[in-house]
Order: sequence, then C-alpha cells, then structure tokens
Amino acid sequence: MKKAAVFLLTVMLPVILAGCRPKAAVELPFTPSEVEAAEMFRYVVPADAEKKVITEPADIESLCAVFDGISVQEQALEPAAGSGAAGFRFCLSDGTLYEIVYCPVAVKSGLLYLSWSEQEYVTDADIGAVWRQYGYSAVHAEEDELPDAAF
Repeated sequence: MKKAAVFLLTVMLPVILAGCRPKAAVELPFTPSEVEAAEMFRYVVPADAEKKVITEPADIESLCAVFDGISVQEQALEPAAGSGAAGFRFCLSDGTLYEIVYCPVAVKSGLLYLSWSEQEYVTDADIGAVWRQYGYSAVHAEEDELPDAAF
C-alpha cells in the first residue's frame, strides 16, 4: 500500500506543479483613443497573407478590448505545423507601432508574441476568431508587411 501511495504521489506531483504556472494578463501600453488604425493579418503561407485595416473608432476599441486583460502564462510551446498565424499592428497617432502575433497550438489556444515586451506567452483566448468579427475588405498583404514575431 505504501508503494502505491509513493508511486501515485510521484506521478501526480509533476502534473500538479505544471498546473501551478503563474498566470498574468496582457496590458496594452496604449489606449484605444491613441490608435489611428489597426491592421489585422492572417496567413498560413506568408506569401498568401491577407490584411484588413480597421479605422472606425468603435471597432478599434473593440479590437483593443480583445487583447487588454486576456489571461496569459509564460510557457514554451511550438506552434502547430500548418496552422497559420494572425497578426495585429496598432498604428498610434504619434507614429508608434505595436504588434501582436498569434499562432494556434490547439483549438482555441495558442502562442502570443507581444512586440513591446519581446515575450512569448500561451493563451486560451480564441484570437483566431477575431478576423471574422470585422466586416472590412480583405486585401493581399506583402510578406514584408507582416508583423514580426520571435517564434
């Protein structure tokens, strides 16, 4: 009986500790009122990327709300092969640019790279669905336009 208890504790301890990773929340370093335009990108192959430019203040505010305060945690994961990526660039009225890149890892979870912190995070927020929420026209985006990520 003691051996079974020791074995069970040995197996369960790493599982319990893995669930205890510290969580944080994204804090945008700008307010929606400072954003002149937001660019959204999506692609599986960068050469076939599409872009939408968000200009309406209400839409910019709702896009900022998607990221501001979402739960993230530091963790090393690899993006899922062939799953694509979504990129976001916030163009502030003073010329400053902030970028976010999201790469899915599983259904409704993925890696999030924030340009202002140069840090990778894991989130369970469904960032991939954001593209469909905005009815702006999608146009072809050149590879050199895409947000840069450290993945």
